[in-house]
Amino acid sequence: MSNDADELTVRLARMNRLVVDFERVWRDRGRIKYSATRAAVGGWPPLDGWHRSETLLQAATDLVGLAIYAWDPKTNQLRWDARLKALWGLPRDAAVDYDVFMAGVHPEDRPIVEAAIKQCVNPDGDGVYCVEYRVIGIRDAVERRVATRGYTQFMNREPVDFVGVALDVT
Repeated sequence: MSNDADELTVRLARMNRLVVDFERVWRDRGRIKYSATRAAVGGWPPLDGWHRSETLLQAATDLVGLAIYAWDPKTNQLRWDARLKALWGLPRDAAVDYDVFMAGVHPEDRPIVEAAIKQCVNPDGDGVYCVEYRVIGIRDAVERRVATRGYTQFMNREPVDFVGVALDVT
């Protein structure tokens, strides 16, 4: 394994530890947030399983600074949150598509990104997308390093959905 691959593995392991360990931090910060909600509504609102999961996910992404995105492999439609758009040097309301995505990827890193995409949509593989690469902001021309990890879902051996997270590791 190359030094770059070793470094990426270490960074992703750190990111995974942060995501796994965030619940301990959430217990402290969440009590404050939950108490404020309680005071605002005059009682304890129910935290059912779905709401708790959604709240914990939001806390984790905010705490770690993760950007969340989705991709439809059939249509190439992308859905990015504001953090990911900012990594590409785009405003919150910018429209994104596959061409915008690739335009932001550093030209020297495009072959690595394209190979990772090809691998993650291969039904004989594990569906995992795990790569670190450089991005050059489309509007601000700032170079950033992005570590990203995602997962492709398959139906009848066809890629039908993809969700991922990205982290600025500049």
